[in-house]
Amino acid sequence: IELESRLGEYMKLTMYLLFSFGLSFLFPVFLLILAKLKIVTVTILKKQRKYFFIGILIFSAVFTPPDIISQLGIAIPLVIFFEISLVLINILIKNEN
Repeated sequence: IELESRLGEYMKLTMYLLFSFGLSFLFPVFLLILAKLKIVTVTILKKQRKYFFIGILIFSAVFTPPDIISQLGIAIPLVIFFEISLVLINILIKNEN
């Protein structure tokens, strides 16, 4: 058995990873926009935290190759971004009032 790397497979993997990391960096911006439009609040986000975590794991499983390292490489930053978004939304709401 000989391992041959193909440029097409490498590019496909690279594009999937770039796409998924790009979407993950937009996640806090999306939450901040929804909070500014008063579609979501911090209390709703805190109550639904476990569902967001499950959604983050599903997202990372769909948009990464089937190995646990790349899935955690997307999931862990997304969880951190979610928590940072909660703090930023709290700050924005306090500044509005």
